[in-house]
Amino acid sequence: MIPGEEIDFSLADYSKLACVLLDIPIHNTNNNRNVIESLHVLFTLFSEFKANQHFQQQQKAEGFENEQGNAMEIN
Repeated sequence: MIPGEEIDFSLADYSKLACVLLDIPIHNTNNNRNVIESLHVLFTLFSEFKANQHFQQQQKAEGFENEQGNAMEIN
């Protein structure tokens, strides 16, 4: 489960937590670009998964199954 808004973290700390949970490294540098670069990796990874044909087909199949289930409940 992903921590929600009840956790008392700064935006930088919450971003670091999200990257750590997904095993995305955050390099130690003297500037604050390390978190930005890690978040870039996180969102690029998300974008690639969303655009992946395998996952798109899986979502369509799940949507079709849900539509079939809803149609059966209505009848």
